[in-house]
Amino acid sequence: MESFLLKSAEIVAPAQTKPCVLNAIRAESNCPQGTVFGVVRILGKKTSHKERFSELVEETLERFSQNLTEGMNAPRRFEQILQSLNEEIATRKESASRIPLTDVQAVVGLVWNNQLFLSGIGNLSALFLHKKTKKRYTVYDLDTQFTDQEQTWDKPFVTVLDGEIQAGDVLYVATRVSAREVSAAALQDILITLPPRGALKRISQHLGVDTNFAAICFQARIEKSTGGQKKSNPISSLGNIGETRTETETLLADQKPDLRKLLHSFSSPLLKKLSAPGTSGPKSIILRLLRSVLQILIAIMAALALGIRTSIKFLLKGTGILLKTTKDKEKREDIQEKIRSFFIDIKDGIASTSLLVRIASVVVLVGVGTGVFITSSIRAQKVRTEEQQAFDTITAHVEEKITAAEASLIYDNVDQARALLTEAATLLESIPQTDKQYESAREEYEQMILVIGRTLQKITDITPILLAERTDAEQGSFRGFLEANGTFYAFTDTAIYSYSTLQQSLEQTDATFGSILGPTTITSDEDEWLFLDVDGSLGRFNPEAGTINPILSGIEKLSSVEDIFLYNENVYALTASGNQIVKMRPQGENYEAGTPWVTSLTSGLEDARALAIDGEVYVLTTSSILKFTSGREADWSEEQVDPAIQNPIDLWTKFENEYLYVFEPSQSRVIVFKKDGTFLTQYVAEELQDARGMHINEAERVLYFVTASALHKFDLSHF
Repeated sequence: MESFLLKSAEIVAPAQTKPCVLNAIRAESNCPQGTVFGVVRILGKKTSHKERFSELVEETLERFSQNLTEGMNAPRRFEQILQSLNEEIATRKESASRIPLTDVQAVVGLVWNNQLFLSGIGNLSALFLHKKTKKRYTVYDLDTQFTDQEQTWDKPFVTVLDGEIQAGDVLYVATRVSAREVSAAALQDILITLPPRGALKRISQHLGVDTNFAAICFQARIEKSTGGQKKSNPISSLGNIGETRTETETLLADQKPDLRKLLHSFSSPLLKKLSAPGTSGPKSIILRLLRSVLQILIAIMAALALGIRTSIKFLLKGTGILLKTTKDKEKREDIQEKIRSFFIDIKDGIASTSLLVRIASVVVLVGVGTGVFITSSIRAQKVRTEEQQAFDTITAHVEEKITAAEASLIYDNVDQARALLTEAATLLESIPQTDKQYESAREEYEQMILVIGRTLQKITDITPILLAERTDAEQGSFRGFLEANGTFYAFTDTAIYSYSTLQQSLEQTDATFGSILGPTTITSDEDEWLFLDVDGSLGRFNPEAGTINPILSGIEKLSSVEDIFLYNENVYALTASGNQIVKMRPQGENYEAGTPWVTSLTSGLEDARALAIDGEVYVLTTSSILKFTSGREADWSEEQVDPAIQNPIDLWTKFENEYLYVFEPSQSRVIVFKKDGTFLTQYVAEELQDARGMHINEAERVLYFVTASALHKFDLSHF
């Protein structure tokens, strides 16, 4: 188990206007292994009885803290603390009973080495943040286990919770604060990032003057070795990495060594030895002479090397210019031949040099190369170390943000979770994309952010079941879809196909279209099935007779018809260009010309796509849903969806249904809202991208939809 140092702090901050009895007790014992603690709050105005109860708890805990000894049985000692508390309270039952038991909130505990023991009464907050691997935390609400017990003044402290504290864990016991003052996510973030005293002070700064606050906090902080490297800022570290990397590349590839300095660095130890004090007479004279000779040789070698390098540089540069300016081919060849001869002469000169000089030259060159290589390697290793430290720092921050986002989701703080994920993603983007060694780790964190992000978006991934598929492509793609008496019908421009649970396949019916060009929008109500033809006229489908015929109505006179809906025997036609919903009553086998139904409109219907009616009228636009009551637009809006609605094609609901379903194939999804506008979920599947129509059976919790040539279904889980 990783060693840790237990840090703790307490705070008592009574309200300025209506203070109550508050106490935070941290009774440290003579043994460094243990601390007895407690938090007390009694609701209502201060009275002598309430203050005496708080003092009684404090005195009992203080007394037991002085009796803690090394090697003691910690569980047994905590039981003795509770027994003593209960007995002390029982002896003062007459005084205590004047306080309603429901007004008393108290938690007492013992920390002994890595063991934790708790007991409590009432509704205080007791959070245990357990640090998992990679600096992620699991949050436990311990206080929920105190409220289920049967407590009386004879024995108020009943339940005992025990567990282990490990390095990085945090225990927080306090009076409850409003989520408006400090959200659960912010509270947890403060507790895991600040030391105990700073954390409690920061929390108290967020509270109003009317809030009574008492708390105690323990942190099992990891012991760090002294003299360790300081954590660098992740962003600035990465900036420095870019600079040092460039410098290293220059050092490895383009840097030209200073031969004078290199020769001096190699010879300086010998020179120091030759000039060391402690010699006299002839020996001292000889050493000084050798030192002078060595300095002269070093200067000569440096000058010679510099001269050779400079000469070769200017020779090559001049030769290049000369060859470019010489147009005569024979002259160019003559110049090239002379250059070759020059280098051959140099080679022969080196060959004629004595063996000792050549060996010395090789030693010098090898020494120079070795020096450059060692210097470059040290520099490169330093860069790699800094880069790894910066990456570790960034990933630690990313993990903290992801953990805090998960905690925010637990408490339904969606905005806070979304902000934390954005911060985590921004930190990841600061990691250089070219670093292959960090690619897998970066992808892992990106996947974690994606998973939590999809939870925030309330995305439900589904795998639709293929029920049937037709193969006769010559009949065209499905355009409309409806259910009638347990049988599904899918329409193309020239044919109608049926599907039932008995036949288990899409079969073409014998229905003939006659003058019908092709059904698009289809609506039904009890035993009436109507459709909108491609040419903008109204038609009737009779599934029993297998007939499909045009009927008369006012549809043809509308400048545009985006959707129709059959409700209570009346046809409602949505016309976006007319900015209206037209109501048409039945007239024999046909329908009348219709009258405008909308009497009050604030949003406009110019971009309307579809409508659905359940007594109220819902209109789907390109980006939202409008609601109408008795012809007037209602003050109603749906909850925002991420990603936003952009190009939906249909809206589905009926009187007997509880929900609104928005069909948006362009984003491969079906969005579900409650009828009060609450966003519940969005079902996402690749197959929905090609969907043409849908039908929902809420009783069976199944959604059916057709693509260009197939019928699918999937189960609904939002109920």
